[in-house]
Amino acid sequence: MKGYKFTNKSPEPEFITRCLIRDKKSLLEVSRLIKKQTLDGLKRENKHSIAYYDAMQSLLEGFIQSIKDMPIMTITDPWWHYSITKLFDGIKLDVCTLLELSFRVDDDGNVHSRGLTSSGSYEVINRTFRKLTVEEYAKKYGVEEVTVRQWIRRGKLRSAEKIGKEWKIPESEDIPKRGYETGIYSFNREYFRRRDEIPLEPYPFLRDTENITIFQNEEDKNIFTVMCEVCSSWEPMTLQMNTKEREKLELFLISTPYFNSNGAMSEGTSTYSTNNGMSFFSYFRSGVTLEDLEKTGPGIEADNQFNLNMKLDGFVIDDDKVWFKG
Repeated sequence: MKGYKFTNKSPEPEFITRCLIRDKKSLLEVSRLIKKQTLDGLKRENKHSIAYYDAMQSLLEGFIQSIKDMPIMTITDPWWHYSITKLFDGIKLDVCTLLELSFRVDDDGNVHSRGLTSSGSYEVINRTFRKLTVEEYAKKYGVEEVTVRQWIRRGKLRSAEKIGKEWKIPESEDIPKRGYETGIYSFNREYFRRRDEIPLEPYPFLRDTENITIFQNEEDKNIFTVMCEVCSSWEPMTLQMNTKEREKLELFLISTPYFNSNGAMSEGTSTYSTNNGMSFFSYFRSGVTLEDLEKTGPGIEADNQFNLNMKLDGFVIDDDKVWFKG
């Protein structure tokens, strides 16, 4: 089996050089593309309110303006590049470096990406959605304050944050839909640093939990399954709760600053690392050919595809593909 490995200790291949975002012009082009794709997608899906659309547009336009206003240096060091990440609560710009790449070539000459590792992330810009009080949110979305507080209590505004005695809600948090939407919660880094000292009563089982998913029973809407991924076990722990118990648990998770919900940006987290607005994984799947690899020198022979693997922190391998964990 033939394969190729690259590290940042070796010369930068041409197929890497041609795709990296390294100057202000490319950053502006990619950020404008992100704005267009995001807003066009919202229009096409037609799932959100006008207020949500306006909040997203304001965020992305503010990000573009920040790039315009900031003195962005042109990167000349090999393997270093800019990367834009759209998060559930905003969008940010980082400077990163690629450390390792690995590819496999099948008998037909097709190139398969085996994975990559990167490091050295330095934050340059971080724009987040404005956080509204209950009164401001109610006014922006045309509802009563008491309705907003009911939504929070019932676990429908999962990105709400309790600061002191007051609730703050990202302006991108859209009005909840009718019925129950599956709840997904994970722990942030601060939780893992302080896990032993955080009071978790009346839910001590959370101490050994990494992620929580809450499903509604399709036949009996008053029954919910709480699935907890336990740190020390491959098998998740499951609990059953009724509506009041589930609401109480979700209110606890929302009001505790160590938990992240599935967030306000329902489109999910996306990373743009190439100058044509793609992630590295998309680019390596479609933009790298055997000719590109052969320009860098002879490949390596391996007994099996796993000998081409690297330390793939944060990834799992399934057949010929590399996936993010989770």
